Amino acid sequence: MPLYEFRCEDGHVTERVTARLVVGRLCPCGKMARRILSTFSIKQYQVDRSNFALVAPRGADGKPMTLTEAQRSGAYDRYSGAEEARERAAAKAESERAQGALLEQSRREAWRETRAKWKVTV
Repeated sequence: MPLYEFRCEDGHVTERVTARLVVGRLCPCGKMARRILSTFSIKQYQVDRSNFALVAPRGADGKPMTLTEAQRSGAYDRYSGAEEARERAAAKAESERAQGALLEQSRREAWRETRAKWKVTV
């Protein structure tokens, strides 16, 4: 059975695995919830950085660094594993593109030399 989202009049959204023909369901608040169109994706939640000062590295003056200062100094790892993998893939693609461009340039130069060598003047 597929996963559907339901919204009640108060705006509560719930997800349920139900049959396709179900168009309404009882919300946990007690009101009737209607099925809504869903984009079915991994939900991204905003990271709460309000307590960063509690775990922040200390600067030279002994005060906690801001998140930006910690990232610039290298005291805080700003990259996740996925970002590093994405950067490696982008660097690899750029390297392959550059190699392809050099190969194409060398082919053109070789063709020009061959054509100049066999050029017939009348």
